[in-house]
Amino acid sequence: MKRYGMICLLCLAFCLLAACGAEKQPAAQTTAAPAETTMKIVNPLEEVPDAAAFAERLGFPLEAPGNAKDPIFHVLSGKAAQIDFLVGEAEYMLRAQKAAAGIDNLSGLHGEAKVTKQLDGGAVLETVDLGGRTALRLSWTDGDLQKVLVTDSGDATALQAVYESIK
Repeated sequence: MKRYGMICLLCLAFCLLAACGAEKQPAAQTTAAPAETTMKIVNPLEEVPDAAAFAERLGFPLEAPGNAKDPIFHVLSGKAAQIDFLVGEAEYMLRAQKAAAGIDNLSGLHGEAKVTKQLDGGAVLETVDLGGRTALRLSWTDGDLQKVLVTDSGDATALQAVYESIK
């Protein structure tokens, strides 16, 4: 009987110690998150073997610049062409779509454009604040195509040089 009482006391002490050390659950959130902090649905990417696939699938060509390293080709939502590549150590993303294709934010950058600069030929260079980091976005039209070139390198001069080599 003494032994049974001792085991009960030890179990009770263990339960009390475990309960005292338990973390409290945070209070439940009672309001919905603002729209700008909610998760965005990403467009599906389908990798394709090369730039020739864009003409076949989308009806228009898109090429990486001649000095691009390690290009990767994707079709975005069945509507846009995307090429990810390196120039030097900087990463770039080039996208194009027919103007009527329907992707509203072709760059995929969801943030506030802080600095805007109009370049010769109608291209627009923007610095986009992504909430703690920034990216550069250069967009232009080429006939019936919308195009955008994006980097997070922070080097606007290098971005413009890449644009000059592909426009």
